[in-house]
Amino acid sequence: MPDIGTGISAGVSLLGQRSAAKAQSRAADAQARQAELQYQRSLPYQTSGAFGDVAFEGEGADKTMKLNLSPELQAEYEAQMGDIGKQRAFISQYEADPFQAAEKYYQMQKQLYAPEQQAERLATEERLVAQGMFGSTGGAEQMRKLREAQQMQDMQTRAAAQDRVQQLIDTYRGRQATSLGTAADIGQLPAKYAELAQGIAGVQQKAASSAADMATKAALSRGQSQASMSLGMAKTLGGLNWGGMFGSSTTPQQSPGMNQPMSALDRIQSSWRTS
Repeated sequence: MPDIGTGISAGVSLLGQRSAAKAQSRAADAQARQAELQYQRSLPYQTSGAFGDVAFEGEGADKTMKLNLSPELQAEYEAQMGDIGKQRAFISQYEADPFQAAEKYYQMQKQLYAPEQQAERLATEERLVAQGMFGSTGGAEQMRKLREAQQMQDMQTRAAAQDRVQQLIDTYRGRQATSLGTAADIGQLPAKYAELAQGIAGVQQKAASSAADMATKAALSRGQSQASMSLGMAKTLGGLNWGGMFGSSTTPQQSPGMNQPMSALDRIQSSWRTS
């Protein structure tokens, strides 16, 4: 049956192992805290300026970045988007059926010079009647030339109407594109602040990584040192003669002149005096 010294040695060894495990666990916790601190230090700042601001919200996969315009620029952005809607509404009547739109424009233009054409025909007829040429071959030839000239004027007006409609379509499409481009440029202004925030975060991340690496190494070294000390102390204490400290019935009496083995208590005290 094991004596009391063996039991104490086993208990001391177990306590040393538990102490070493706790030291290693504390080192692992310190390493995790440094990793979290490094992550927090590397996060970009919320940045703002005259054009607006950028905000970072959420965590992990739900993390979002929001770009916000200043009130003045937000109003200008909305005005540009409103212009796009107005221009689209106006030009849609021409884009839906360009030929019908050209015909409508032609009729509007013809109304302007149609009375002049009518007056010119009446004046020619009156002149021919006065000259006695109305109904004659010569008079008919003059009326034919007048009608052809007026028809040519109508054809030119119709072609001009088609060109005008196409110009309107192109012009308003260009205005839409310009307004959209302006709105897009305004909307991108706060992105400069996002780039600045991410740039600062990159610099901080390097510094935080270096600091976290040093702190982690220090924590691991401290944990290993504490674990080694615990195991070493357990080994030292486990090797002592704990049975001699409490006395043993099986140890024979020796004469005073003979060397006697040191008890565990004597060995500890001797170790303290020499350390």
